[in-house]
Amino acid sequence: KYLDTSEVKKMAEATGLSLSIHDTGNTALPDDVKTAATLISDKTPVVTIPRNTDIISGYMLQNDIQQNPGLILKADVKRKIFNQGMNTWFYFNIAVVFIGLVFIMATMYLMETSVLSPLLKLINAISAIGGNDHVSKRLPVSGKDELGELETSINGMLDRIQTAHNEIRTLEGLIPICSYCKNIRDDEGFWQKVDEFIHHHTHARFSHSICPECAKKYFPELDLYNQEEDMASPE
Repeated sequence: KYLDTSEVKKMAEATGLSLSIHDTGNTALPDDVKTAATLISDKTPVVTIPRNTDIISGYMLQNDIQQNPGLILKADVKRKIFNQGMNTWFYFNIAVVFIGLVFIMATMYLMETSVLSPLLKLINAISAIGGNDHVSKRLPVSGKDELGELETSINGMLDRIQTAHNEIRTLEGLIPICSYCKNIRDDEGFWQKVDEFIHHHTHARFSHSICPECAKKYFPELDLYNQEEDMASPE
């Protein structure tokens, strides 16, 4: 039976494919058929070539009765599975990008709430304490993590600073002192000797002695400083 155009049409209707035949002796073959003709061999009697993203073509060589190359049967098939795969790949990429963005935003939010925001509060609290010299203030301990341990350590340091600050008492401001006897008036209006006043307001302690002028004035008969000079000078 001869394979002609009518037979190819019947085959196309039966298979639901777009079929066409091409004479190998025709010099005006389409480029895709020429390419397929060079690829067909005994080992690969059927060749498939993707035409575009929508169509893939299959080519088969049909010999004549003398077993010489006669016709090339071409079948065009829509690439439904390929297009479905491409669509699936497209939506998969969109899903990956979306999930990645959500993950990045969630990570940034967690960093903001768990690290950056508490750290900024800690910096502001330390700046407030250092700027106003409020060593009596303490940092709120936010938790038992590394930041909480840092806050606890800073509070311990502030405790030691406050203890040292309380142990150090200094005299500040104007001190009313008598021009004659040199007694000092305290905040309650009482007059105190200089050594008593300083000892009461500081941790300083006095060891009493006598200066040369007072020694001559109050103990002239002892001649204390001349005796010390005689004892210090070599014979």
